[in-house]
Amino acid sequence: MLRRFRLVLYSYIVFATAVVVGVWVNYAQQQEIKNTQAAIVRSTTALVRRDCAVVASTATVFVDFIRKEIELRAVRGQDPKVSAAVRAFDQAEVEFWTKVTLPALARVYASHCDELKVGTK
Repeated sequence: MLRRFRLVLYSYIVFATAVVVGVWVNYAQQQEIKNTQAAIVRSTTALVRRDCAVVASTATVFVDFIRKEIELRAVRGQDPKVSAAVRAFDQAEVEFWTKVTLPALARVYASHCDELKVGTK
């Protein structure tokens, strides 16, 4: 009887040890997963901020280029030596830029990066 009791006692001790070790391993894995998730969130946030900065600088260059072209086309349109066909082309191009390109840029950049409001001035 004593032998059976010891066997049952040892079985419970082994079982309890296995349960405690399993709970400890599970807790350690959960903490590692939480730390990994936090690191991924931090690095992703840094990448998004960097990408927004790249988008902002690219948008600024592109929008400045379009605005400068619009100014140049306006000056060229005042020159009496410019043909009517060139004036009509310039006018159509400026209209396309102001009605299509700049608003589309504003929508694209605003949807990718909230702080960007390019072309909405």
